[in-house]
Amino acid sequence: MLKPFLSDVENQHKHNVLQVSLSTCGILAMVVLWAYFPVFVALMSRWNSDPQYSHGFIVPVLAVLMAWYRRQDVAPCRCDPSWIGLVSILVGMVAFLVGTLIHFDWLQHMSLLPTIWGCTWILGGRWLAMVSLPGVLFLFFMIPLPYMAEVAMARPLQTVAGISSTFVLQTFGLAAIRNGNLINVEGNVLGVAEACSGLRMLMVFFALATAVAVLIERHWVQKLILILSAGPIALICNVLRIAATGALYVFAERELAETVFHDLAGWLMMPMALLMLWAELKYLSLLFDSSWSSRMVTDEQPIGLFSKPV
Repeated sequence: MLKPFLSDVENQHKHNVLQVSLSTCGILAMVVLWAYFPVFVALMSRWNSDPQYSHGFIVPVLAVLMAWYRRQDVAPCRCDPSWIGLVSILVGMVAFLVGTLIHFDWLQHMSLLPTIWGCTWILGGRWLAMVSLPGVLFLFFMIPLPYMAEVAMARPLQTVAGISSTFVLQTFGLAAIRNGNLINVEGNVLGVAEACSGLRMLMVFFALATAVAVLIERHWVQKLILILSAGPIALICNVLRIAATGALYVFAERELAETVFHDLAGWLMMPMALLMLWAELKYLSLLFDSSWSSRMVTDEQPIGLFSKPV
């Protein structure tokens, strides 16, 4: 007699908790949407108008996919709502207000991350927060960089791209001379402008490598290597694009070279990067043999950004 009664009480308690969680979720969603509506509008406008951040539309989708991929690792009994999330939300709100007062858009946009993470604490407690953490951090890639940061990063990348492309052209026997951001390829002048610095590729490839690292089943060392390799891969792809354009200036018509440089290259770089990531994963599989991995991985591995909670 007592067991059925306790079972009914427990089921009723779970039902009440579910109703409270759904109500809290709806309220939090409305509050966040209301507070950050101008931020969402500004972000989507930037994604739509600036090719360098056009990947911003896909970043939230991948972030949700990361959380969905890790959902099976959250035990229902461990999803206890925690008001610790109010601290994270408070940090986000303070950052938002400071960014508004000093007219610093980047800080306003970045404040969205701790706010979202705080909401996960309130909805599902520590476990839901840890499971969603990689996806929340991944949202960083949808935030446009501050102008000064863009300039500081673009100029060195521009210089490295020019030097490396000139070296590649010379290696293949073409008379290439670099003068600042201009490359003279047998009388044809190729300009390596800021738009050709490779910053866009760098951001996209870092986002791509991070998404792959979170979603694949590999040791955390391999995942870290994969993420760090995004920089060299972006540089290689950009150098190959510039060098191929310089070669087309010599062996084909200028119009064809311009078409490849500005149109086709953008579509070809992503498959090339994916191919490089695939080749790197194959190499890492050979490098990290099973005996080494068995010594590194333990059953009591703590929850991290790239490990799955148990």
